[in-house]
Amino acid sequence: MLDAGRETEAYEKYALTASVSSTGLGTYLLIAKKYPARDPKQILLDLAESGGDSGHWFAAAKDGGFLDLALEFAQTGRTDPRTLSRASRDLLEKDAKFCLQVARIAIQRMLEGYGYEPSGIDVIDTYSHFLRAAATLGVSQDARKDMFSTATKAKQSGAPFADILIRQCSPGSLH
Repeated sequence: MLDAGRETEAYEKYALTASVSSTGLGTYLLIAKKYPARDPKQILLDLAESGGDSGHWFAAAKDGGFLDLALEFAQTGRTDPRTLSRASRDLLEKDAKFCLQVARIAIQRMLEGYGYEPSGIDVIDTYSHFLRAAATLGVSQDARKDMFSTATKAKQSGAPFADILIRQCSPGSLH
């Protein structure tokens, strides 16, 4: 169909199912390369709408430079908390607000027990990224209070890592 100049028809019928890779980023890159005239952001939206978990497309949106879309996918999907934490760490200089929001989502997910075998170190690292983003934005005190409140509520629910996070964001903590 592509060779026959029927790109729109080929995209609508086959692109989202025929160009599959082992990762969301790989799938996105295959489709974007095969259909260069298509809006890359729309390709991501189409992939996310085609079914499954929108969080699967977080890395593709982030790497494609669509941080607004990446944040939406992080909020609505189940992106692994470590992936969110790395994004928060790596993009601090580019967009501190994005980093603050993504780190917060990552911490919340860890407190909820999501992710592949998260550890206390993962929570501490993510909280560190969260604080660096807050400092860059000039909202450290409010961010620390917000996280302390989140951790305290999570502890009441028996959430894993809540005690570690409470210690990290307590007023006497060095972090």
